[in-house]
Amino acid sequence: MAKSDKPIQQLLYELLADKVGSVDPHKIFYAKKIESGQHAGKFACYLSGKKLTPNEVTNLKQEVLLLEKMLLWPVFTETLRHEAQLRMFEKSKTTEDMFFGKALLHSVGVFETIVSAIKNAHID
Repeated sequence: MAKSDKPIQQLLYELLADKVGSVDPHKIFYAKKIESGQHAGKFACYLSGKKLTPNEVTNLKQEVLLLEKMLLWPVFTETLRHEAQLRMFEKSKTTEDMFFGKALLHSVGVFETIVSAIKNAHID
């Protein structure tokens, strides 16, 4: 098996995206090292394929920090986690119920991965 430089979480998202069509958060927001030219060695950040300016990255980071402090953030994430638990363990009657619960957990993971990536983005 070939060694990959990608983190295991990213490899899992790619596998899921390939097999079941799930969302890969690493394709929604990502930073890419610039290999050549005047800005070689610096990072460019992309949101849904659009290259962001350093000012846009700064603004996005501020928005994410604010989002995490809002009362709505745990409502979004914990409500989905709670519903996933109910679907998988308390209301589960079929394998589809289990898959639905896992999909809810995957959605929360996608949100949190995007938020974390934006918080940790390099601004060059």
